[in-house]
Amino acid sequence: MIMTDSLNYLLGNKKYQEPEEISQIKKFVFEKFAETPHVEINKNSIIITVDSGALATSLRYKILELQSIVKTDKKLIIRIK
Repeated sequence: MIMTDSLNYLLGNKKYQEPEEISQIKKFVFEKFAETPHVEINKNSIIITVDSGALATSLRYKILELQSIVKTDKKLIIRIK
């Protein structure tokens, strides 16, 4: 058995799901702004990357609402791509 065969066996049968926070953030942004952001989770923060400055500004106005939906202690950071 080759190493790639065994890795394929191990990883091929596993189903991956996004963390709940990522799903909630993507859903919130899509429902409010009809855009899908890139979201990544770090140890102390969640980084939300969007395509435009206008969207980032609008999202900043909704940050408290988003924080209450996600229910996390991590800092939400909004970045422009």
